[in-house]
Amino acid sequence: MLATLPSELLGIVIGQTVSRRDLKHLCEVCKRLHDIVTPHLYRSLILSAPELSLKDLVAILETIPSKYLKYTQDFGFSVPIHERVESRCVHHSSNEPFIDETLQDGLAKYLTNGGNMGSEDLDDADKCSVDLVQFRDLRSLAWKGLNRYNDFESVRECMEVHGHQIQSLTLDLLTWDRAEEIWAYGFLHQTLQRAKVPDNFFSERVLNIHPRDRKVTFSSLENLHLSAVSFYHAAMEMAHAFNIERLNSLKLRNCPGSLHWLQMILDSRKPMKLKSLELALDLNSLQRDTRVHITETICNFIYHVPSLESLYLMLPEPIDWTALTERLSTHCQLKRFVMHHLVDRGGQNLIDGDIL
Repeated sequence: MLATLPSELLGIVIGQTVSRRDLKHLCEVCKRLHDIVTPHLYRSLILSAPELSLKDLVAILETIPSKYLKYTQDFGFSVPIHERVESRCVHHSSNEPFIDETLQDGLAKYLTNGGNMGSEDLDDADKCSVDLVQFRDLRSLAWKGLNRYNDFESVRECMEVHGHQIQSLTLDLLTWDRAEEIWAYGFLHQTLQRAKVPDNFFSERVLNIHPRDRKVTFSSLENLHLSAVSFYHAAMEMAHAFNIERLNSLKLRNCPGSLHWLQMILDSRKPMKLKSLELALDLNSLQRDTRVHITETICNFIYHVPSLESLYLMLPEPIDWTALTERLSTHCQLKRFVMHHLVDRGGQNLIDGDIL
């Protein structure tokens, strides 16, 4: 009965199937179902290996026919986390990296070369980058943990070619200071002549934004999620580049200058149609003079975005709870509000306060 449905309707039904085992069984029913189900089966690949071993992961990848890998949109891998916790847990005191850079570079080499890798490739690991330009229909990019100069170069090349069609963008630099050091180190080693490191390397060298630019790089962008990305020295230029008026969802987590950025957007009177806003601020992402204006800026921003339905805040003191709740009570469209309160106990050491 299922095989008698039109292909379009059958594709919709199969698209709702979550179980990979069920998809595999459907592939084995008949050739017609095999052809329709295969793209769904290989759309997301999670590889399991006994260790974070490049050799093991590549061996697994090589067992998958290349004609099926063309359907893959999401790629990940899993390992037994209970072993060698000290070198895997990002919260552990060990200085060992969570993922060995040789493994990361090797996987980049493998994916960039379409699944071809030799033993000599590991010698060029530090020169390897992921080629995102080859994905011509790319609409969504999420990269958490950019930690090499070549990572930023990959993003830069991708944005130059595909920026206009990206609808969802998630970039996590972990910490701005560390990302800036990594990029500057790689940049100075790549540059033959002595060159000045830009004030904001991400805006100028990754997004190719320059002072007083008003160009729109991401004309199709709807969802923007940034972590540890600085807005200093290019605030309004980045607002234009991200096409802030079009955004439906905005997440800013510990981004230096983000509160000042929101204030500049308010001052520019740009209309916005945001439905969801998530703002997390630590002391490192706030200037001393802007910290005292947290409540005022957020209240004004909420008033400026009448379409806002979901609001998630993680803020340090001082917060004027009365002013904030009064502003929220007059917002007709707001359906969800979560407030995580951070308390400073001295030495810029924030601890959890309350979740409201």
